[in-house]
Amino acid sequence: MNQPKLLLLFGGGGYEHEISLRSAAALSDALRAAAYPHMTAGIARDGTWYLYHGDPEQIADGSWESQKQALSPILPCPGGILLLDSREEIGGLVVFPCTHGVGGEDGRLQGLLELYGIPYVGCRTEASAVCMNKSLTKDLLSLHRIPMAGKVAGTVTDVSDAVRLQNRAEEHFLYPMFVKPARCGSSLGASIVRHPDECKGAILGASRFDSAVMVERFVKGREIELAVLDFPGTPLLVSSPCEPIYRADFYDYRAKYEGKGARLAIPAQIPQHAASILRSLTKRIFRILGCRHLARIDFFLTDEGAVLFNEINTLPGMTEASIFPSAMEHLGYPIARWLPMLAKAAESGS
Repeated sequence: MNQPKLLLLFGGGGYEHEISLRSAAALSDALRAAAYPHMTAGIARDGTWYLYHGDPEQIADGSWESQKQALSPILPCPGGILLLDSREEIGGLVVFPCTHGVGGEDGRLQGLLELYGIPYVGCRTEASAVCMNKSLTKDLLSLHRIPMAGKVAGTVTDVSDAVRLQNRAEEHFLYPMFVKPARCGSSLGASIVRHPDECKGAILGASRFDSAVMVERFVKGREIELAVLDFPGTPLLVSSPCEPIYRADFYDYRAKYEGKGARLAIPAQIPQHAASILRSLTKRIFRILGCRHLARIDFFLTDEGAVLFNEINTLPGMTEASIFPSAMEHLGYPIARWLPMLAKAAESGS
């Protein structure tokens, strides 16, 4: 079986640039260890695309930009890229986007790749755009009676917008509440608000990352996450429920990526009936949202035993601390096994 010409694409100009570099480095390390041929390319913060030939360690620490080679994904080269200095065409590629966040995960990059006929792993343009917007995702899933915590959302560009959103939230929920940007990942800009005096500032803080801001009813319970792999022609492969154990008030950026006391329980120690409900909801949500290839879906398990949808991530983190690769390895699918399989599926158009 011929192997697809795999290109790991990382970087971008969003707030999750550094996490993208760490994901790409971890994926490249795993593929190198398995002797699976691949290429790496990065998008600098200014939006310029470069081919990179060096070690994965230099991707993670940002020094890759000292060994870059300019490329273009949009100059004529069907299904591939063009190196600008040598004018060499590299065709027949399959892209794996490690581009977390705005611009790389919200359908923009996916639309570009589709426009120029470059196959890629992951959700297509429409599903990527919908799933990136946490508020829109909840609106859609509520039509299918997926259980979740209530929310209000609005556009926040100034203090008066923040006050209006706070007033709407207080009409629906008691304190504490949870505030977060609607189109941002890695828990950036997210916070628990315990008192009215804190709410406006939390909303304004979230708006630094995205003008679309959500305020949700606070859920007291455990955070449970499930990883999904979608191989064409087979049932969805759903991981065991995973539980991040942390010391912070919630699973925030520091707990996720800075090793501040977080650890992962796989499988989560939860009742069997709850695990069954989680798996069933995971499959339903993945299909309802039109996802493809992979995703991580997050839930709450309340103190009363209820299961509530929280959010979905269509390009989950792949760092050494990320849940998705750990969950899949526990299931017998290390990176070097599932990534080539998805690349082959993408190459065939599946």
